[in-house]
Amino acid sequence: MIFVSVLLPCPVLSARAEESETYACVLSEGTYLYAEQSEESGLFLIPNTYYVRILEQGAEYSYVEYAADSGLYKAVRGYCKSEALTPVDFTPARPFVNLTVSLTYRLEGTSALVGGDLALVTVEAAYYGDYTVGSAQYCYVCANGKFGYVPRPEISYELNDDYLPEAPPVSAETQDVSVSLYILIGALCLGLVFILLLSLRPAKKQRAPDNDWYEE
Repeated sequence: MIFVSVLLPCPVLSARAEESETYACVLSEGTYLYAEQSEESGLFLIPNTYYVRILEQGAEYSYVEYAADSGLYKAVRGYCKSEALTPVDFTPARPFVNLTVSLTYRLEGTSALVGGDLALVTVEAAYYGDYTVGSAQYCYVCANGKFGYVPRPEISYELNDDYLPEAPPVSAETQDVSVSLYILIGALCLGLVFILLLSLRPAKKQRAPDNDWYEE
């Protein structure tokens, strides 16, 4: 159970975009979504193997969108380092993490008559990504339409694998060539073994001549 008194506000660019459907996969665990084109403006770490939608490609930073307006989630716009993005030529089936966390906090200023669980309020929040300050771990969430940070609970999510290139199909002709090559290699190996055995065979001992005067 997570106890927080308030969701800390943080600047964020949130909107729905229709101008681009180019996605890029995040394959590094240290890829931030920045509010500005500056390393000092990191909002959260984009979950590894998930995607951002590229709105404008840049040399050092690209303007992107993460998540979409659906349920508890709101689309968030910001910047990612271009070198950390791997563009793909398809629309991923699961581009963003869809994970909710339960936040429980205690009401402040309530009457002494209100105690125990009655002073606790639980809300559901959409998880966006992690954020670390020193040794403390937080996560960036959206609850009741507001963005902020809360202590990171014990959460996990499934990684994507659709960014991996598919192996090309092997044709029948290629398979026949492979079989013939294996047979040829096998025959050559047997030939080498036979030659090696012949070279290791001991030489036949020469018989001494039948002369009375011959001594070994």
